[in-house]
Amino acid sequence: MIIHQTKLMKELAQFPTLLDFKDIANSRGLIQTKNERQDYKSLKLGSVGEAKFLSFLQTEGAEHWMGLTNLWLDDGRSFECDFVLITSHCVYVFEIKNYTGHFIYEDARCMIGQLKMDYDVIQQARKSYLKLQKICQEFMPALPVKGAIVFIGEKNKVSIKSPISDIEVLGLTDLYEYIQQIKQEERRGHYYPIQTKQLLAHLEQYEKCDPFLPQPFSKAELTTAHKGIYCSHCQNYELQIEKHYVICSCGMHEPREEAIVRSACEYGVLTFGRNFSTGDIVDFIDHQASHVYVKKVLNKHFDYTSNRRFSYHHTKNLPYDRILEHFNFSLSKNFYTKRANGQWLIFD
Repeated sequence: MIIHQTKLMKELAQFPTLLDFKDIANSRGLIQTKNERQDYKSLKLGSVGEAKFLSFLQTEGAEHWMGLTNLWLDDGRSFECDFVLITSHCVYVFEIKNYTGHFIYEDARCMIGQLKMDYDVIQQARKSYLKLQKICQEFMPALPVKGAIVFIGEKNKVSIKSPISDIEVLGLTDLYEYIQQIKQEERRGHYYPIQTKQLLAHLEQYEKCDPFLPQPFSKAELTTAHKGIYCSHCQNYELQIEKHYVICSCGMHEPREEAIVRSACEYGVLTFGRNFSTGDIVDFIDHQASHVYVKKVLNKHFDYTSNRRFSYHHTKNLPYDRILEHFNFSLSKNFYTKRANGQWLIFD
């Protein structure tokens, strides 16, 4: 299956996603209230569910199928399609939910166990389907469009007690059969073939920017962040800082140079769109390396601008683990186990 990125998606890929941003904000103690923690948890679960769904389609789907993830459109009011699948004969829109527990839908109410949910996820899926159907049929009136809501959670029971006529409701165990049905319908060839390139161009006319993109922190807002270098494995801040390595009690030995670059990338995500000085990073890592050494590391790995008035390094805007290939370090990261006599041994 081909994952297509629109022009807007490619532009937005140069900046952190909301999950990128909140992952680092959480690690730095910037997610503090109960509501902020709940929103972060929901965002994390949703991302895991969407990744699981995508992995399934890439394994079981056809090579020529085209997919678009997290497509935002606007036909007068904005709406999101978690996943749009374009086959040779039909367009499918999937709403993906990753819940744990017993989901119940009855009389336009959504419940998880005994708790009523804040919004109607079935209606949300129907809205995305009906709106996308309208947009697609402006392109080609006879174009078939189908909708489904997928409950992807392995520990999620689903009970639908009110009729739902216009979209499919699928559990994790239903996905394989549903994908096989799509393949069978495609082989029957009862529909006119879709002109995929032209359809994508039509959809892009309605595309809009994700309204839930993160807002960067100001320097003042970052004063409350937990500063210092933390372990890349367990996020522990109590590290032993040595000349060449930062060492955690969990066994992670990360090159000090790499830890500083990783921390600079984190600062770049939290303040994305703005460049940074050496002093910004020295302060962000709580002076766990000298100004001279940090400047040397940053000059090596980040573009640098300097003149008589000011100097700064160019941010990369993205978290370290998404741009690993941009960096090269002479020392390797290793994970060790510690023996009773205090010696570190490499962990297989």
